[in-house]
Amino acid sequence: MSRTTTVDEPTTNADGSTASQRRSALFDIRALIALLFGVYGVVVLLVGIFATSHAEIAKSGGINLNVWCGAGMLLLSGFFAAWIRLRPPSAG
Repeated sequence: MSRTTTVDEPTTNADGSTASQRRSALFDIRALIALLFGVYGVVVLLVGIFATSHAEIAKSGGINLNVWCGAGMLLLSGFFAAWIRLRPPSAG
């Protein structure tokens, strides 16, 4: 007898993932959040390092807020990326 795949049987890849799992991983909102915070974090951090004047630092009470906010965004981006790795999306 020949075996045919039906609609109810998901096809699996060599790594054991199904097409539905790959689609849900592709559209996981956590990945989008991690990407956006990562990109904005790098931009804000670079602005804080290279384009913040002493007058702007003085306005914020002597703290370079761009550097701290950029570093915080990068940490948040790393948190979301780690969350995706530790708890991958399930097909469901």
